[in-house]
Amino acid sequence: MLDDNKAAGLLTLLDAGGNPRVSGRDDLAGRTLIDVAGWAPSPDGLKFVTNQCTGSKYSDDIGDVLVAEVDEENANPNDVAMRMLRDGEGDAIFLMADQASHYSSCTEGAVHNCELWAGQGTDYAYVQTGQFGYVRNGTTFALSEIGSGIHNLLEPCMAEFMGGIEYYELCARYDIIDKCYKNDYFDEDRRSEAPFDKPTSEQFGDCSDGYCPCDSIAADDVLSDEGGSGGDGYEGFPVVAAVGIAFGAALILVAAMAAMAAVAMVRKRRRVQEEKEQTMNQAKELKQRVLTSGAAAADGTASISTGRHSH
Repeated sequence: MLDDNKAAGLLTLLDAGGNPRVSGRDDLAGRTLIDVAGWAPSPDGLKFVTNQCTGSKYSDDIGDVLVAEVDEENANPNDVAMRMLRDGEGDAIFLMADQASHYSSCTEGAVHNCELWAGQGTDYAYVQTGQFGYVRNGTTFALSEIGSGIHNLLEPCMAEFMGGIEYYELCARYDIIDKCYKNDYFDEDRRSEAPFDKPTSEQFGDCSDGYCPCDSIAADDVLSDEGGSGGDGYEGFPVVAAVGIAFGAALILVAAMAAMAAVAMVRKRRRVQEEKEQTMNQAKELKQRVLTSGAAAADGTASISTGRHSH
């Protein structure tokens, strides 16, 4: 009955340098997500949404999905989810993309914890917005046995009602014109152009407005000139450097060993060739001696015979 204009998104914390914990390009493999119990979107909706930066679905190897439920201190599960995120229990919250916009602006009688939701653009921001695919797994309007024909009865009835003035008057009465499907009785398309309805690929600048663009780099991947992240220091840098040095040394050692092996092989071939030539030379010399000795013996025999005939 309502248009799918309620976008979902991913919300994460920012470090001191304004870098998100999770990049918008992250496929969420191994990431721990937080779901707001009883509120759309549900965690299985992640299978239907598209990463607005990569154009791909999320990984099938997403880590744990923690459910934020009401407790004694928090009657609002959205507050519980934000508390869990701030306490480091998860990497991101999968929730409505406009949730922070509503909760960061506190009015008298607010039913949520205003302090928890303060700091949009400084403490936290969305790294994904404009995700509508989850509605394919949305609320069931009618449920019936397969082959009952109920679908064929409801479809034309709904189409007729939603194309008439009664549908428009119902939407106007409850001030949800921007959430209804537009028909000929709607004067204008009041679909929201707010940043939370835009895909992340259309977000620009930085995360300071609470909506990170696709090129925002995750805090863990940002290295400062001092080898740190966001001004707080990147503790993993010495490890990375050590691994790099060790890897480089290993490559040098392998190259040196290969060079030594090649030199040894050349020397061996040269020695074998020299031995072969020496053997051949010795064979030639021996052959020459045999031929020379044979010739000399033949000459001696001839001389003796001649002497006997002279007598």
